[in-house]
Amino acid sequence: YFPAEEGLWASDGTPAGTMLVQEVPASNLTVAGGILYFIAIANDEPHGMELWALPVSDDCDADIIIDNGSPGTSFTGQWQVSGAPLFFGRNSLWSYVNSKFAPVYNFQAELDPGTYEVFEWHSSLSTRTRAARHLIAHAGGTASLLVDQSINPGRWNSLGTYGFSDRGTVTIRAEDSVRSTNADAIRFRCAGSRAIG
Repeated sequence: YFPAEEGLWASDGTPAGTMLVQEVPASNLTVAGGILYFIAIANDEPHGMELWALPVSDDCDADIIIDNGSPGTSFTGQWQVSGAPLFFGRNSLWSYVNSKFAPVYNFQAELDPGTYEVFEWHSSLSTRTRAARHLIAHAGGTASLLVDQSINPGRWNSLGTYGFSDRGTVTIRAEDSVRSTNADAIRFRCAGSRAIG
């Protein structure tokens, strides 16, 4: 699930499996106990902002997708809109090290406790970094992986499977001073039991 200007969307990670669920702007998505909670933002005076709830699958197969610029994202440094094709959602962003501080882009999701496979999506550009650092904060600590963003664009690329107790955070660090680092979208796909053992 992810919010966009048109409303709340659901996706299995493919264009055919991406659909508009509710035609109302949404923010602050949280899944708990098989229910997706979100803030619906109505354009009329009597309603304004309201808490909405939608049932999602109880067998732990709902996806949480965070696109750049959506609620749950934050950044430091300068990130610019990329003109590269094969981006997820509306666009993708790029940055590189141009001082002694590496720009970072954070994607954070509220999750039910459980095991999730984490994916990243980057747009297509042959001059992307071959070593984009991705830090995955999970229940057992923080995993650090390097992603070659010059290959496999426009698709979900697995960063591994981890246990999460309440929230998941993926941080992309732009550490390359020559090649650009892309921040586009992150996906959490429930991969096992809701309880961490």
